Amino acid sequence: MAWRKRNIDIEPQKTYKPGYPIEKRGIYYLARRLSSQLSLALEGTDYSQLTKCYSIWICRDDVPPKERYSISFYEMANTKNTAPNSIAKENYDLMTLVVIKLGNEVYNGGKEDEGYELLHFLNAIMYPHKEDFMATVTEYIDYPENTDLWKGVTQVSSLEQVIFEGAIDDALKFVERETREVREALYREKEEAEREKEKISREKEEVSREKEEVSREKEEVSREKEEINREREEVERKKEEINREREEVNRVREEVCQVREEVCQAREEVCQAREEGIQAIILDNLEEQVPKERIVLKLQKHFNLTKEKAEHYYKKYA
Repeated sequence: MAWRKRNIDIEPQKTYKPGYPIEKRGIYYLARRLSSQLSLALEGTDYSQLTKCYSIWICRDDVPPKERYSISFYEMANTKNTAPNSIAKENYDLMTLVVIKLGNEVYNGGKEDEGYELLHFLNAIMYPHKEDFMATVTEYIDYPENTDLWKGVTQVSSLEQVIFEGAIDDALKFVERETREVREALYREKEEAEREKEKISREKEEVSREKEEVSREKEEVSREKEEINREREEVERKKEEINREREEVNRVREEVCQVREEVCQAREEVCQAREEGIQAIILDNLEEQVPKERIVLKLQKHFNLTKEKAEHYYKKYA
């Protein structure tokens, strides 16, 4: 049986959870490796020259407990046919992803477990700093018969150089992701600071408006106080004016009273003079022996008296 060329990519990884699914990254690597077999796809490109690609991912840490020390295979498959199909699998099954999940520095699996030899060997390879590293590896590799391989092993550093190249890409992506997250966090903080600044500015404007409003209210209160004071002064002036008018009224009343007294006195004097005049006419006419009837008529005529009143005076003074 003739062996065809195989494209195999082995990716040792420190963690199974670098922040994205390892499986997606593995499929992406396979697609790149498959497409790289053709420098340029033209009309006459011979796609039959494509050979199958394998991508094997060995993940050491952050494996869920139920998935530790397991091997998963992902291949392309013909899942449905609506008519008889005679296409050979080798014509479409061009990519296989293998994900090997470890989990602890110490592998406690039994020899009867499926994949024991492979998992035991890889667990030692992925922890090259352990004291039993060489003892475990020499169980599977005869270094005396392969001096070149032995030289390569002796050049491995005491701390995980085996997985360094596989992890460097993850480390760079991790740093990039962390940097992006830090930048985003700084951007959010900057936006938050800008919003807070705007909020403070709005609050300052609000405070300024409130101060202006308070100032206007103070001015309004001051004007109202001035108006009240003016009204009070006006009231005081009116009170003084009323008092002066009252004093004037009182003086007028006193003058009226005085006039009334003078009028009364004058009336009394008039009455007295009238009485004296009536008396003088009666006495003078009696001396001249004027009859009563003539005297009564004279009194009625000169003093505008009634007959009864004239007779009353005649009786009083005759």
